[in-house]
Amino acid sequence: MTDGPHTSAQSDTSRADTLRGIVLIVLASCFAVASSALTKALSETFPSLQIVWVRAVVTLVCLLPFLLRSRFAGLWPARPALMTFRSFNAAVIIVLNIYAVGRLPLVDFTAIGFTTPLFVIGLSFFILGDKPQLKRSLATLLGFAGVMMIVRPTGAVSLGLVAAIGGAFCLGLGVLLIRLLSRTEGQVRLMLWSNGLLVLLMGVPAYTLWVPPNAAEIGLLIAAGLAGTLTQAFILMAYEVGEPTVIAPFDYSRILIAVAVGFAFFGEVPDVLTFVGAALIIGAGLFIARMRSSPA
Repeated sequence: MTDGPHTSAQSDTSRADTLRGIVLIVLASCFAVASSALTKALSETFPSLQIVWVRAVVTLVCLLPFLLRSRFAGLWPARPALMTFRSFNAAVIIVLNIYAVGRLPLVDFTAIGFTTPLFVIGLSFFILGDKPQLKRSLATLLGFAGVMMIVRPTGAVSLGLVAAIGGAFCLGLGVLLIRLLSRTEGQVRLMLWSNGLLVLLMGVPAYTLWVPPNAAEIGLLIAAGLAGTLTQAFILMAYEVGEPTVIAPFDYSRILIAVAVGFAFFGEVPDVLTFVGAALIIGAGLFIARMRSSPA
């Protein structure tokens, strides 16, 4: 007699957690676009390396309360070599993305970022030994066709597009590295090492290229860093409380938000091919996510 109410209570809790996860992932999408839009605006005045360095410093400041609470214990990783490589890869991702978003329409940059699952599939074959599957391979090719519709390569090569695709590739590599490190390394430690490495590596280059900001620009630089940090935090919280296969599709709301922000603040009007390409990328990503969640 008690199984019915107990099961109902569990179901209600699960639905509530899923709803919270959906809200959190949509908030993460909003902050991701806000970070990209602020970075795009700042790129007109400041060099990319300066924006990268300030963003890393802001993230480290945000991590400080967690470090104080733990009394700076457990900061050394269990696998320092792999952690260092992952941190260097994370630093490259941030540098490439900040460079790319300053040189591409916001919706193009956002859409290309969703090619990460396609790179994860290819890299999984080499790094994790996953066997290729026909359906996933076809979905990957479909997503690649979507990228080509957005990029529309000609004789001239855009460094912004190269940086955006390179950032998506490195992010795919980063996903696999986190999978390898997740059993031994906490999220605070992962963020600390990657942003700490950025601060160390980019300190001197940022100083040599430094453009002094005024009070308003300092606020915008800090806001861009906060938006980037909150994006990571909300994504982590979303996948902690909700079912990933239900939550993941709502991350594609970022495309619609990017279209609206790009039009409102930068006067960007995507053409039909951009929308078709984005739809192909999203469709391929959703299909791959559904296959990964299906029982073998």
